[in-house]
Amino acid sequence: MRTLQDLPYRFWPESRLPPDVKVWPKMLNLKTAEFAKVYNKKVNPRLRALGFTCKAMRGRGHHGDLVTLAWFAGGKAGGSGSLAFAAHRLGLPSSLQRAIGPDAIDFPDCCFYRLCRLFDAPPYGQDFDLGKDVAEAEETAERLLEVIEEQAVPFLAGVPVALAELAALPLDAFDARMPALVATHYIRVSHSRFTPFAELRVDLTVLLARLASLDGRREQAVAWARLGRDILAACDWPPYAHHERSIMFEKLIAGDPDLTLTAADRAEHERRLAQTPAKAP
Repeated sequence: MRTLQDLPYRFWPESRLPPDVKVWPKMLNLKTAEFAKVYNKKVNPRLRALGFTCKAMRGRGHHGDLVTLAWFAGGKAGGSGSLAFAAHRLGLPSSLQRAIGPDAIDFPDCCFYRLCRLFDAPPYGQDFDLGKDVAEAEETAERLLEVIEEQAVPFLAGVPVALAELAALPLDAFDARMPALVATHYIRVSHSRFTPFAELRVDLTVLLARLASLDGRREQAVAWARLGRDILAACDWPPYAHHERSIMFEKLIAGDPDLTLTAADRAEHERRLAQTPAKAP
């Protein structure tokens, strides 16, 4: 990946600019709708070649049991934008409570997510300056094409590899292997924050058990659910989240094919919440 020094100053974060350098204000750049014309002409043909159906600056693809998404979103302040790719295994719910159809899958639902970076200087690098005119916009589009080849193509190719690695992961390798798997394949658990680490471990066992259930690997689904239940038992979580996941693990252990919390499950959740003693202030 390139460094700041490889790029024109307009792509640099303002806080990293040399003191004597002044750049064109981003607020005066092309508007997102104007940049979209260049994006559609320069970037969308490459996305279509990768199997995406494109509309404006969003793309959607279907590849076997995967849905893939591409999205260029304008920045809140205008004048810049970010490029992201995501993938989701068909049949996986988007959260503990919500099943979702293939055409309704959106970025927050996906269990694989890659925010592309223009240069290597975290936490910066995800903002692509749109340019003050068409010539600069076309240069930005060329940079986007470079990033797609460098980051998006390997990401998309890596999702089936990640699913295969998850399917083959032994229980006794979970703690050792999961941090590397998450970082390498950009795995995330929808609607979950990844802190503290214990929460990541619990929700990843939910994901692993659900994937095993989808694949018909019944014994593995039960084993992952039991591991998740054991990890959860040692976590000091708020009762709402604790009971939700506890009920989900019980369903998976029992072989329930419904991978979401049903109305009956939610009623049981409310019953357990009502019986949970309040913590002392």
